[in-house]
Amino acid sequence: KDAARRWASAAELRDALKRCLDDLQHTGSVKVAVRRLARSRWAWAAAALAIAALAYGAVTYSRHRANVRWAREEALPEVRRLVEAGLDHYLAAYRLAVQAERHLQGDPELQRRLGQISVRPAVTTEPAGATVWVKPYLERESPWERLGETPIRDVRLPITRMRWKVQKSGLVPL
Repeated sequence: KDAARRWASAAELRDALKRCLDDLQHTGSVKVAVRRLARSRWAWAAAALAIAALAYGAVTYSRHRANVRWAREEALPEVRRLVEAGLDHYLAAYRLAVQAERHLQGDPELQRRLGQISVRPAVTTEPAGATVWVKPYLERESPWERLGETPIRDVRLPITRMRWKVQKSGLVPL
């Protein structure tokens, strides 16, 4: 046996055994657990994933709050101003209110303003199943917006002059 690999005295052996027992007793300690995790690639990957998820959540929440602030502090006062400016400005007010509604769902003032500048018409045809399209009357070049197939209920439209197009296969478009 190699003498260099042995303990020189019983005191050295006792100290080595004591250190070994201390390590065994403290294997459940936080310090040891952290040391083990620090050596694990999976732990680092999980930590990086957790940090990325927290960062994503923070950015998403920040954007949401910014959108709500924009809708409440800029869009809503502008909608109010456009509504008070009269019927000729209802289309612009409606478009802005619909955009703000995405961020202020259920806001009582916004809902009240939308009630002032929009209607929910029921559109029926005989026979049913015709496709209905609309666009603002003064915007000849704007694209047609598809409302759906008749009978149509609960679709909101701005109070303004509109061009209507009704089509059903086999029939002359209106």
